[in-house]
Amino acid sequence: MKRKILLLLLALLLMIAIAGCANGTWLNDNESYGTEVMDLRTYFDVEEGKLLIFEQNERIAEKAVMKDGTCYLNYNYVKTALNKDFYFDRAENKLLFTDALGTFVAVPGEDKYLQYGEEKDLGCQPCFQNDEGTFLALPYVALFTDLEYRINEYRVQFITSLEPYEATIAKKDTKMRYQGDPKSEILCDVAQGETLEVLNSVKNWTCVRNEEGVAGYVEDKFLGETYELVPEKMEVTKTYVKPEYTTNKLYEKVCLGWHAVWGVGGNSTLEEMVGSAVGMNVISPTWFSLNDN
Repeated sequence: MKRKILLLLLALLLMIAIAGCANGTWLNDNESYGTEVMDLRTYFDVEEGKLLIFEQNERIAEKAVMKDGTCYLNYNYVKTALNKDFYFDRAENKLLFTDALGTFVAVPGEDKYLQYGEEKDLGCQPCFQNDEGTFLALPYVALFTDLEYRINEYRVQFITSLEPYEATIAKKDTKMRYQGDPKSEILCDVAQGETLEVLNSVKNWTCVRNEEGVAGYVEDKFLGETYELVPEKMEVTKTYVKPEYTTNKLYEKVCLGWHAVWGVGGNSTLEEMVGSAVGMNVISPTWFSLNDN
């Protein structure tokens, strides 16, 4: 009898030991995953009040400014990358844009702008100035420019291409990590069913990018098969309407005169300047001057 009790106790202790080992293995497996979360402002390396600018997935050196909930772009960047037809009159301190029907005028720091002389409200300052230059509100730029873009609290992305790319779908909820290591910092959550762009692969991990532009590593066991994804055109609210330019044809020989204008005051001399002109039927304003013949 004592022998049976002893054997029963030994079996019970063995079962407890096996259960303890299994539980310890489970705990160690879970403890091997790091829980530290990386701040995304640190990840994107962008200071408070600024936004990174991405053209498609390429990060450029220029940064945008976030002011009162509105994204603002440097005037020089707008001129070179988005719309060359903006003109900043430094003498008058006015931002000008002229289309087929007339001129839009915005003064830095003012809440409203003029459209063909009529006051309009954008809901934000169309432009402002600081020590870094003149900045244009992205909604104001979009009035005159055919743009597709995404904005979050860290970046503004301009969509320039709809080329197919390699993608995958998350099979389960998981974490995206800074490196392909279970102890690496967490960048963000990945939801089951979320579509991710595939960038490259390492052992047991795949480097992916989400729609917010965060790129990091997810374990392969949480991802489905890769496939080619053809992106759809973004659903964005567009305010841009392409202007229709009409022409006035002159059915005679053109006799052109140039009128030098450096400011509004130059208009007052026009009548005097053309008074002695003979046969002139077209006048063009210019900002150039001649030193000699």
